Amino acid sequence: MTWEQYQQSMEGGGSYDGTVTEQMQRIVDVAQNNRGTYPCTPDMCAAWVTGVYQAAGASVIPYGDAIDMWNTYQNTGSTSMDNIPPGAIVCGSGSGYMGSLYGHVGVYLGNGMVANNVGHFSVETLSNWCAWQTATCQGHTGWIGWIYPGGVPD
Repeated sequence: MTWEQYQQSMEGGGSYDGTVTEQMQRIVDVAQNNRGTYPCTPDMCAAWVTGVYQAAGASVIPYGDAIDMWNTYQNTGSTSMDNIPPGAIVCGSGSGYMGSLYGHVGVYLGNGMVANNVGHFSVETLSNWCAWQTATCQGHTGWIGWIYPGGVPD
């Protein structure tokens, strides 16, 4: 990542006007059809999300584990569950021991649905996704928020 890309990844903000851009739709299509560059394998949710963004040709590719993604890009998103943009990375505390260390991430598909790697490919409602986020990871338990590395595309 270049310095300029890093600076852009830290900018943005957690507002979304309801427009679905081509980049957002590409991310959703790749995630919804599990066509990222990294397979669904146990304990590798963040790698799967990175692979989705890579395969979709996103302008900023997120790296690190789930809680690293939140800590790095939190100012590009929001802790609100209202008005989440399609293609955003949703962050939660995960479950079990691995969740307590790394948290959990998925890709918001829109219409209240999340695609994620839970050791296998899964699409579930955001409320069901949040229900099993029971670990405590760096002081967070449950829903943490959503992020969009590079800011919500316009």
